[in-house]
Amino acid sequence: MIPMAGSGQRFKDAGFTTLKPFIDVSGQWMVEWALKSFDLKKVRKIIFLVRKDHDAEVGAVKKLKEKYGKQCECITVNGPTEGAACTALIAKEYLNTDEDIIIKDSDGYIISDIHLAIEKQLRGVSGILSTVSLLEGNNYSFARVDNRGYVAEVAERKRISDNVIAGLYYFTHGSDFVKYAEQMIKKDKRVNGEFYIAPVFQEMIEDDKKVIIDPVKALWNLGTPEGLTYFLKNYKGGA
Repeated sequence: MIPMAGSGQRFKDAGFTTLKPFIDVSGQWMVEWALKSFDLKKVRKIIFLVRKDHDAEVGAVKKLKEKYGKQCECITVNGPTEGAACTALIAKEYLNTDEDIIIKDSDGYIISDIHLAIEKQLRGVSGILSTVSLLEGNNYSFARVDNRGYVAEVAERKRISDNVIAGLYYFTHGSDFVKYAEQMIKKDKRVNGEFYIAPVFQEMIEDDKKVIIDPVKALWNLGTPEGLTYFLKNYKGGA
């Protein structure tokens, strides 16, 4: 599932006129790069959460359906929400099942073995967080791992380890995301006024659910004009 309900204000402020998910990045939309993080042959359905005004402006739903065909399911969102977790819950009818789900940020490209990690995950594991090691900065989501290899704590915008969550979230059962996201919202656990995806895993951990990390090979952040410029200058293909 790809939430696309943000305003992309930093790109607007930098003079971009194209909606953020459809900004051309080396001949492909930004959101296409996000989906290149997976082997789409192993994905049954791609759910896009698209703002109604964005659809009206550029025909976002039509564009996505033409690109991804029968795999594509688009759900329109009235406008900005109170955070990515709230946006994702708009698709509750699709998520509240025993099937596994991946929630992926729409503005980052990851090179990883996430599908292998999913196939090899230990019995009893309820979630996987893709991570990258970063030694500086606090403006991220973090995961601290215990000596058994399980995630002991997840924190948003608070450095508790060098494991930065890379914007890819795997739930063994979609119903777990729904349950614990709604629980987090009921407790009003906001960060900077918003409900993020990563803290949903903290709710799971506190309920004795097992979560592991999957270190990525590379992470390219396309979510800011600076990150996009860096990618265009430095990405050479591969890892």
